[in-house]
Amino acid sequence: MISQANLSRIHLTTRQDVMNIKRSFGLTNQRHADDATSGKLMLEEMAELGEDNPVLGFKFQGSMPPGFEEFDDENYFLALQHPLQKEMMRKFGEQIICVDSTHGTNCYDFKLITVLVVDDFGEGFPVAWCISNREDFTTLRKFFTLVKNNTRCSINFNLFMSDDAPAFYNAWTDVFDFTGQKLLCYFHFDKVIRTRIQSLILNKLKACEIYKAVIVLFSEPNKEVFMKMYEKFKSNLQEDTDIEKFSKYFLDKYENREKEIAMCFRSGSKIRTNNHLESFHRDFKYNYLSGKVNKRLDHCLYKLSEYVKDKGCKRIIKLERGKMSSQKKINRIEAQKKFKS
Repeated sequence: MISQANLSRIHLTTRQDVMNIKRSFGLTNQRHADDATSGKLMLEEMAELGEDNPVLGFKFQGSMPPGFEEFDDENYFLALQHPLQKEMMRKFGEQIICVDSTHGTNCYDFKLITVLVVDDFGEGFPVAWCISNREDFTTLRKFFTLVKNNTRCSINFNLFMSDDAPAFYNAWTDVFDFTGQKLLCYFHFDKVIRTRIQSLILNKLKACEIYKAVIVLFSEPNKEVFMKMYEKFKSNLQEDTDIEKFSKYFLDKYENREKEIAMCFRSGSKIRTNNHLESFHRDFKYNYLSGKVNKRLDHCLYKLSEYVKDKGCKRIIKLERGKMSSQKKINRIEAQKKFKS
């Protein structure tokens, strides 16, 4: 134990201190001053890892390697899955798969597409990444195909969650034999509905009433009660001429999609939103990219590898310390309820 007399500045080192030292000594992960050249050198180094090579496939702009004939000349594509990510997907992929993308990880506006699972501690764990300037069906299908070939096992996925972009789900079902349930991220649904209500319903009081009705409706936990409420809600929308524009939008967009959204149809899932992916995006951008728009792609690649290593170490610590998993917590609570009754 450090006494107050022996306490010095080094014992109070913060993350910012480490960053300042790194900047002062010019410590970087760059292989070359040119970002593209540095990225290629990093990929060559990874190729030397053999079976542990995390690179599943890549295509640079202006090139057309075998297997990418469906891509345009200006497409950029890089798919990654580290060995640990592969094992985590094999182990926890059956529960739920979450897919989403984010921007701001590089100065080229390339999207970072993430496939994520939820582990036995109830925490999100990214199991594959794709960096690309496109987010269409062709790109996603190629990405998912590479992931499927790399995992080399049959996984019966129960749940698939993404935002309302159809390309994610369409590409996933085209590659994997998915017979589970599709879930729409409730956060994205809530955000879109709120925006549409504000723009399509001019009467502020009525807009608030409709928004409240939507939230209460899709939060109903009982299926029979929900279906009765849902039919009445649709009937009220069609009868009210003051909200005709919103009524048309809602029925065109969400008719026959209640099973993707309503809480009563996702009782087997403890996840309402893609909050695990949002948490990863925040953690990666603010803690690994220092809260700035990253200017170099090679730096992003390096930080993704660093993130996987850190997640692996944290998981080992939890396992060694005997941290109770979320399922064990549920079992203990249920056992206590039975004992009290």
